[in-house]
Amino acid sequence: MKVALILAALLAFLGMTLGWAVWAWEQTAGTEMSLHGCLHGWTAITLGIVFTILVGCGLMGLMFYSSRAGFDDEAGDSTTNVGGKKLPARSTPAPGP
Repeated sequence: MKVALILAALLAFLGMTLGWAVWAWEQTAGTEMSLHGCLHGWTAITLGIVFTILVGCGLMGLMFYSSRAGFDDEAGDSTTNVGGKKLPARSTPAPGP
């Protein structure tokens, strides 16, 4: 029941977002961006694309560096606590949600 409620809320948010996107697209339908009259617009779009790609590539590079350098090795080990000491093994499974 809880999962269905969360899923319904997320689908409602998705529907509202898509509705807003269609409305915004229709509001700007008559706008022209000629190369001679709107050089600032084309410059902004180009810079936005370039910097978005640079940030994406930089974050992916950091992710690969972190993985190869071994920084992620302890993150997935649930048998150690923050201090690095081994935790005792559980005799019963952990309670679920």
